[in-house]
Amino acid sequence: MKSSISLAFFFFLLFAFSAANDVVYDIDGQPLTFGDRYQIIPALRGKGGGLELGKTGNDSCPISVVQARSEVNSGLQVDFLIGLPVINITEGTPLIIRFPDERPSCVRNPTAWDVVEEFPQGWSVKLEYFEIRFGPFRIKKVGQYDYKIIYCRSSDNVCADLGIKNRRLIVRDGNPFLVRFKKAIGSSAE
Repeated sequence: MKSSISLAFFFFLLFAFSAANDVVYDIDGQPLTFGDRYQIIPALRGKGGGLELGKTGNDSCPISVVQARSEVNSGLQVDFLIGLPVINITEGTPLIIRFPDERPSCVRNPTAWDVVEEFPQGWSVKLEYFEIRFGPFRIKKVGQYDYKIIYCRSSDNVCADLGIKNRRLIVRDGNPFLVRFKKAIGSSAE
């Protein structure tokens, strides 16, 4: 009985996340899919490049998610993890975001993006050890292929936009970093 209730709840969650939300698309008009890798690039040209790792504040190694200075740098590849077996990434789906090929030597455990409070800078996106089933990040459409990434606290489900300040990716509600997703060369579906 307990397993049939769990199975029913699983299918309810699967339906809720895939049917109620719109599919997220890359710059070529293809749906973002789990298992593929992408680069997150700015939607507005002339404002820097994609997202990568860097040292900020008191970091002893590059664990902060930052925007590349050069517009021609598309940044590091990311992938998306979720606790549900779905194919396409949809708006509002709780996501874990990782740089799967990049782990600084100072970091020994599996890492993903997380939001960390820093003084006096505020809330910054950094690599952190992850052990969560549903991620704290969501994608929301703001134009044909333009999106923003939002962070939702698990404690109270309050959500805020991610933005850029001094090249750092931070929680900055009201001034989002508008992004597009570019499928990485050599991604599994190519």
